[in-house]
Amino acid sequence: MPVTFADLEAIDSQFYSSLSKILEENVSVEELGLDLTFVAEQNEFGRVEMVELMPNGRSIPVTDENKFDYVKLIAAHRMTSAISPQIEAFLEGFHGKALMCILASVIWVSFVYGGYCIIW
Repeated sequence: MPVTFADLEAIDSQFYSSLSKILEENVSVEELGLDLTFVAEQNEFGRVEMVELMPNGRSIPVTDENKFDYVKLIAAHRMTSAISPQIEAFLEGFHGKALMCILASVIWVSFVYGGYCIIW
């Protein structure tokens, strides 16, 4: 299921609010005084890196014509690729330790209750 801009509100309401201001039709990007390009800051273990949201994103300014593309790309980045190392670490830990705990619990229940496996 693809993520949407609306999903960002539940994850980071302040960032969502800031991006919503960019999308307001009665205010232009230039009037907001924003000097944005198609890049995102990504914090990797205390080191800030700039990630291009599209090819050659560093040289593409955000304008009223492309602001919807920018918001879509930066929201998707914030909710997927920016947190992919954390997701991968979680899944690795889950598949390793959590599944072992579940298996150990089933074996223990089976032993304690005379070989019956209780599934709920």
